[in-house]
Amino acid sequence: MLQISEVEYKAILKHHNVSEREFLERVQILKEWMEKSDLPIEDTLGEKLKLALINCKLSLEKSKRCIEGYYRIRTLYADFFDRLVPDTEDYKQAKRLGKTVFMPKLTPDLCRIAIFRVDDPNGEANDGLQYEIVAIMGAEMRIMSGDCALTNIIILDFRDFGLKNIIKYTPNVQHKIVNIMIAVNLRIKNIHLVNLPPMIDKLISLIRAVLPAKFFDKICFHQNFESLYEYIPKEYLPKDYDGTQSTIDELQEMWCAEMEKHVDEFKKLVVSAKCPRLLDTKVPGNVQFGTDGSFRQLTLD
Repeated sequence: MLQISEVEYKAILKHHNVSEREFLERVQILKEWMEKSDLPIEDTLGEKLKLALINCKLSLEKSKRCIEGYYRIRTLYADFFDRLVPDTEDYKQAKRLGKTVFMPKLTPDLCRIAIFRVDDPNGEANDGLQYEIVAIMGAEMRIMSGDCALTNIIILDFRDFGLKNIIKYTPNVQHKIVNIMIAVNLRIKNIHLVNLPPMIDKLISLIRAVLPAKFFDKICFHQNFESLYEYIPKEYLPKDYDGTQSTIDELQEMWCAEMEKHVDEFKKLVVSAKCPRLLDTKVPGNVQFGTDGSFRQLTLD
């Protein structure tokens, strides 16, 4: 489901001016640091460290902060992350009320495309975090699968998105989403908004509240798919956008089927990824995560 060729992998390393041997040496340095820091050691640790290094442009110090942020956020918001198991009712509802897929092919500039869409016209979700469950579980699957990309392209599809969905993003939910994004230091090239609703002003207010400030300037608004193709060729997009790949629904089914095969790994992660001692670590900046955030409370007229 996540295709990456040897040529693409080497091109990513070349972009960062590092050989595979040097890259693996840095992975080993991080492993040794984690052991000394008494951080959780998991079965997929090697893949997690590789992804952290790529996200942090191979900086060891930034990677360490990213890794600590990952375990800190899973500990601080344990009540939410405990819901991220494929056999829970929360997961089953999230699967029905939203779509999150990662496209199989890397783009020509070595980016992984992620598509997020809410399918909850009646506003059934308990809160806005319900929509994020499959998205975050999919990100964990990328780690387990050893995915590698230079950066990420995100498509936010607002088909059938309305006021009943916006009100699910309370200030508390907005705050958590911002901190989760900051903690893992997600690298984003562009964020594309498609199928824009009439209530675009309220939508922009929501996006400003939820996205860290550094991401807002990366947003591209599309009134039609023709302008989307200027950034992403059709062959990398789903049929929903007149592309050549499988539909979003088909891809979601594939992704969820794969996650459900790994239910035991997700259950282990709920326990193993918690690190209470990190909550006592004092770091400057936004809340617990050492990075300036951009949380703004959303108000609706």
